[in-house]
Amino acid sequence: MSLVELLTARRRAVLDAWRERVRATYPEPTRAFLARGGDPFANPVGHALLAGTAALFDGLVRGADPAELAGALDEIVRIRAIQEFTAARAVGFVFFLKDAARGEVPAAEGRPEEWRAWEDRVDALALLAFDRYAQLREEVWRLKAAEARRLAGRIEEPGTEEP
Repeated sequence: MSLVELLTARRRAVLDAWRERVRATYPEPTRAFLARGGDPFANPVGHALLAGTAALFDGLVRGADPAELAGALDEIVRIRAIQEFTAARAVGFVFFLKDAARGEVPAAEGRPEEWRAWEDRVDALALLAFDRYAQLREEVWRLKAAEARRLAGRIEEPGTEEP
């Protein structure tokens, strides 16, 4: 059986393991809330994690170029870019997929070259995530700077008040 067939057969288990590792990056009360993430209106972050991880996994399994997965990746990275994560923690969730896959599909069951190709695609996706994270953080800082300039324009210098 090929690695793609094994990953496809174990899709649910790999996704569950991956998502659990992603949720573990959040504080405890948030983890339980994210785990119930089916409703995009009641729990948009949990929903984005569920939908995004599924789309990323399915795309990587079918051999999609990581750039084709930018939309699904963007949803998750956009959320994590505005949260209190370091760059490594914000995009490190992509690497958790390697551990989840290896934990659910024993390495002996796949050919080493297939594992290498799989992990190379995951690595390429992680690099894409980092690039997107950097773009989003730059955008956040530009917005903050513009807001600070806007607020500074409202503040009058001491001693310039009208009588």
